[in-house]
Amino acid sequence: MRLPTLFASLILPLSATEILYDAFESDGFGEWAVEGSAFGKSPTAASPKGMNGTVQNYANAYFVSSAHDGDASTGSLPSQTFTIQLPYIAFLI
Repeated sequence: MRLPTLFASLILPLSATEILYDAFESDGFGEWAVEGSAFGKSPTAASPKGMNGTVQNYANAYFVSSAHDGDASTGSLPSQTFTIQLPYIAFLI
């Protein structure tokens, strides 16, 4: 009878502690250091100018994109140093 146990484990919510480092749901990048032009001036709610295609089905109101001004733009968006406080880390990509 493994199937009912497996099914129950897939549909029941997890009760793990959640620590959100940054959701980029604001008008800027907060403590993240913007280098170059690839990320624009802030998170965006629409596909950036110069991007090939359209971003759809993202999680909240805004998302971060490295496609501002097309393929020629470059840059990085490093975070401040942080400590992983749980035995795992998850990314929404």
